Amino acid sequence: LLAQAYLDYPDADVITFCTKKGSQILGSSKPGRHNLYSIMTVASFQISFRIASIRKHQIKIDEQFGLGSTYTAGEENIFLHDCQKLGLVVRHVPIVINEHPDEPTTGERWGEDLVKAKGAFSYRILKAFHPIFFVYFLVFKHKNYRGQLNRRAFIKAYRCGVREYKNQRK
Repeated sequence: LLAQAYLDYPDADVITFCTKKGSQILGSSKPGRHNLYSIMTVASFQISFRIASIRKHQIKIDEQFGLGSTYTAGEENIFLHDCQKLGLVVRHVPIVINEHPDEPTTGERWGEDLVKAKGAFSYRILKAFHPIFFVYFLVFKHKNYRGQLNRRAFIKAYRCGVREYKNQRK
């Protein structure tokens, strides 16, 4: 299936696919090129790429992000963003390529560490426009974090992630 997708889309450097989680299919049901918003919905186990394209552009995973790193999430989204920024074609093909257990992933456990990572990751990708994601997370993801954090704690953790990441870049 993966090889056929690259034959069907010869311009694609990176292709994301759908995954099955429990009875739910994650990923768009429509094929197309990714944009900034759509790459934010992709999990690492949905990504494939042409190794030659990645090597040619010297794209690497930002090791500050992901499990076991300073910021516990966002590495796959940063990877896709970096690919787009360097002009690689990032597509989505609505074929289920794998199955994930129906249990929360790191990106769904909205504790202080994840919110801090979201702040750093938002700043890493959007720089001065990171407040757009801040408002999105604060308002639209409230149902995800409200059991673990109140809004004040959310704001504090998000700002801490932005501040820490900015200070590391100086």
